[in-house]
Amino acid sequence: MEKLQKKYRDAVQSIIDDLQNSELLKLYLDEEESEQYRAIQAEYEPLLQQIYDHVANHYPLQLIALENLMLDERLEGMFLPRILGHAVLRGHLTEDIKYHRPQEHFMKVLDTICASANFDLISQRIGQTIQVGFSLSSDIWITNFIEKYQSKRIKSFLMNQISIRYREKPKRAYLLRKYKTQFETHNFLTARFPKDVHELRRSYPELKTFLIYRFGEDLDNKSLDKYILEFLNNETLAGEEQYKDFLLLMANLYEGKDEVIEQIFEKLNGIRKSDKEYNTFYFNKLDQYLKEDFGFDEYSDMQVSGYLDRDIKDDMNAFYTLSDQIHGTGFVDQKTIDDVRKFYYGHEGLSNINDSLREVIMRYFRNILNNLDTDSFEEYFSFNPFFVEYMEIFSNQKFNQELKRLILSYVKRLLKVYKDKRSKDYQDIKKFVVKTFVEQGFMQQKEILEIFKTRRTKVPK
Repeated sequence: MEKLQKKYRDAVQSIIDDLQNSELLKLYLDEEESEQYRAIQAEYEPLLQQIYDHVANHYPLQLIALENLMLDERLEGMFLPRILGHAVLRGHLTEDIKYHRPQEHFMKVLDTICASANFDLISQRIGQTIQVGFSLSSDIWITNFIEKYQSKRIKSFLMNQISIRYREKPKRAYLLRKYKTQFETHNFLTARFPKDVHELRRSYPELKTFLIYRFGEDLDNKSLDKYILEFLNNETLAGEEQYKDFLLLMANLYEGKDEVIEQIFEKLNGIRKSDKEYNTFYFNKLDQYLKEDFGFDEYSDMQVSGYLDRDIKDDMNAFYTLSDQIHGTGFVDQKTIDDVRKFYYGHEGLSNINDSLREVIMRYFRNILNNLDTDSFEEYFSFNPFFVEYMEIFSNQKFNQELKRLILSYVKRLLKVYKDKRSKDYQDIKKFVVKTFVEQGFMQQKEILEIFKTRRTKVPK
């Protein structure tokens, strides 16, 4: 983490001074009405948000320092509910949807709220946030946190945020998904770049999430360059699995200085030479990241391909040579199709490298079918022979099911537009879909005809 720059410290201090001298605060302190407190929020929270957004966009490693500064009691609790939400959502979770380790910043922010003179008003905005934070925390952590308070009022409020229903993992997962939607457009992630092996193993998941977000959102990441270089050149980390994963992520996602990208690939090419198992590791992770849609695209492929040491004749060399051909001449080119078949049959069918190849092709199929206009359905007809050919090459049920889902979604979009069953367009679409869906094994003819059946609405008696 970094210290907060002086210009941001001064900007926050200016807001503190203005708020403390404002007529809004004087009125609130005299009358203590909730409407007056909301007026203060309406005036000052947008100003704090502006500072926060600028730091988050350009200097994300300074966010914790900024949030700590915003805990100042002279801000009268402004922006604390938002900061509390950020703290809750940053924690790395286990498969059981629980925090991997206690969230100290969540505790610090909640402590500040509980000690605030404006606790009663702030507490009206943080109930769900605490419910989420408590549901993700251990029972021991929650008990210890609540028991340190002497105030019955605060204890009662905190106890009321504990819900037995969230002891069940599915309900806890649902609560978290629902809560996250409030922050979908918010930039609040930060991380620590580890300096030793212990810290690497402990904090890498948060760093990984942070990097995937930062480089996937096309943000200003110049402030991260020196930390990336320090990480790359830290020899004590080089043999660790997390370090190898970092190389893969940065090779595919990093956009920035040539100096940094060259260092990334110097290390990656070096490990290809020294570690015979790195190809296996690489494609195991690549397959996972492609399926999870971490922002790897054809430009990622071309970047990796462009910096690979081609004198190393390994699977990475072969895979990216083929990906260059797919992106260059197109997946519909017959030579490309033949080369994909040769490559695919040259590896075990369910291998990670073959999974990765299927995902590269599926990426094109998704792009076509998700973005094809409804008035361009004849283009869908023209692509279908290539869909069939790749289905035959891969002979993979998951691939076929995903393709079926994409095509069916497009067909349903068509039927919302072409409703006249006597029109030529409708009949052409119906004939083509019925024929191809049966041939491709997507559905039985009876099931397909159900798609085209008109649903009659009941007329109220």
